Amino acid sequence: LVASNLPQVQGALGATTAEGAWLLTAYFATNIPASLLLTKFRLHYGLRLFADLAIGLFVFAAIVHLVANDLSSAIAARAALGIAAAPLSSLTVLYMAEVFSGPKKVIGLMFGFAALQTGAPVSRIIAEGLFLHGQWHGVVMFELGLALACFAAINLLRVTPVPRQPMFDGLDIVSFPLYASAIALFTVVLTQGRLRWWLDTPWLGECLAAAALCAGLFVIVEINRSKPMVNLRWLLHGGYMVRLGLAITLSRMVLSEQSVGAVGLLNVLGLLNEQMHTLFWLVLLGTVGGFVVTLLFLPKQRFDLLGLIAVAIVGVCAYVDSHATNLTRPENFYLTQTLIAMAASMFLASSILLALVRVVADGLRNLVTFIVLFSTTNALGGLLGSAVLGAYPAPRPTAA
Repeated sequence: LVASNLPQVQGALGATTAEGAWLLTAYFATNIPASLLLTKFRLHYGLRLFADLAIGLFVFAAIVHLVANDLSSAIAARAALGIAAAPLSSLTVLYMAEVFSGPKKVIGLMFGFAALQTGAPVSRIIAEGLFLHGQWHGVVMFELGLALACFAAINLLRVTPVPRQPMFDGLDIVSFPLYASAIALFTVVLTQGRLRWWLDTPWLGECLAAAALCAGLFVIVEINRSKPMVNLRWLLHGGYMVRLGLAITLSRMVLSEQSVGAVGLLNVLGLLNEQMHTLFWLVLLGTVGGFVVTLLFLPKQRFDLLGLIAVAIVGVCAYVDSHATNLTRPENFYLTQTLIAMAASMFLASSILLALVRVVADGLRNLVTFIVLFSTTNALGGLLGSAVLGAYPAPRPTAA
């Protein structure tokens, strides 16, 4: 809701574009590290408890923001929401998996990941009514309602618990801050670089160097642990999961063409989200349709062929969209953007299914580690794509 409607949000808060970007920074800087923390928390205390605590933190921060109504409290609420979203993403996938049994669990897992992809088009469709009736407060109140509904749902219908075992040890005090710092610093660079310009802001380079140092130290600490926060040996074994992570990151970069390219162009031409509802509905249908098409490939498990077909579709549609002009309108994007959304889902589903075959064969012991891999690469890929594609057509800021 915030990322898709950032101009309206920063206008309601009286913030500049660079100040408003800190809302996204705060969310991703907490969301990605929280996804890692829950891997151990799930086995030690349970995933539901993590979700209950995180949702409670967001509710408190959101209420404080509604009272204070300033940028600082809004940033704090985004940070709290990032923590709450981490367990909810994992629970989404796990709940869908429990609908099926045996080998069919892969279908449930796939549709769980599919559900996580529908947020962007839906947020653009419903945001107009929220801003119309309550402006920025309407968005926060809606989020509060969703948070409380999630709190009730996960406590009334509980996911099957896993056997508890002690997971935390003294090295976690060193390991997790290193990972969280690396992600937070890298997120700052990606969200602020285009607005402040990469080569004109020395502290962005310092953040990037510090992020690389923290990430390196984190790997050194984790790779030799008996109870790591994330199973790096499993991720690095054979290099398959590394390739999967790169594939997901690149796919999210390609998908940024929708928000930065097509929608970005229409925004520059003066069109608002309310004038593009049909386009967003078609993108939503294409996103869901791509996962449905994937079911046709399940019997023969030709997921590699599915991925190649998806990449070809994206390439052709992107080439067609590259001929857009100032006369282009949403209806000119209906076919290409629907196909791109469908192809993106097909590519993502094929990558996930290829990995899930290995996860299921391993007894689902590394399922949450895989979910963390997916969530991290998905988020960083989206940020990286927006940063690169957003900087490409943007003029370099000049000193006043």
